[in-house]
Amino acid sequence: MDTPESFADAGAASTTSRWVDPFFFLGRAFASPLQCGALLPSSSALGRTMAQLVRGQSIIELGPGSGSITRHLLARLSPGGRILALELDAAMATHLRENLMDPRLIVQVGNASHLKDCLSTAGWGQSDCIVSGLPFQAMAPTQRHAILAAARDSLSPSGRFIAFQYGLRLLPTFKHHFRKVKVVGPIWNNLPPAYVVVGLAELFVSSPTSVPKRSGRVSPLQ
Repeated sequence: MDTPESFADAGAASTTSRWVDPFFFLGRAFASPLQCGALLPSSSALGRTMAQLVRGQSIIELGPGSGSITRHLLARLSPGGRILALELDAAMATHLRENLMDPRLIVQVGNASHLKDCLSTAGWGQSDCIVSGLPFQAMAPTQRHAILAAARDSLSPSGRFIAFQYGLRLLPTFKHHFRKVKVVGPIWNNLPPAYVVVGLAELFVSSPTSVPKRSGRVSPLQ
């Protein structure tokens, strides 16, 4: 089972981080509700849970918003690691650059629907992990499938795709794109409560995964 103790302490890297301003996020959410998908930033509990599940040193974050999850990713990333944060909202990207300064973090304005082009422009190859805060349920099916397919193809053979969702309606969609899918949650200490979906890229032979009951614990990932 994945636990906080299974991750190395990455405290050697230097991060200049300011408080996540919920009012700034709220303003951007009202300006672009379909892009944000929520009125409040993700909670620390959700950020820690997602960071616990990350493996590797090359990470792509889709839809970092104001950086509430990014901070937890950086806290567990080694000094030699790197994160490419791809944000559609230019104002949000500027806010993230100014409030979360870390040499391991690259913030780029771009559309996840054109993920491969964005990675090519950034000179970024396959990644160990892709973390998503995108509101997939608000997307058209064609856009949703395009992003998930591009994400899967951008992962290394042992890579992980990690996304939070406010429900499990799209679980069959994730299972269509990833060879193994696990669910963590719900994370009750988040508004609204959220599940974390983990898609594994490697080949596997497994029976269908059942949805965990009321628990915020991280389920085993082989």
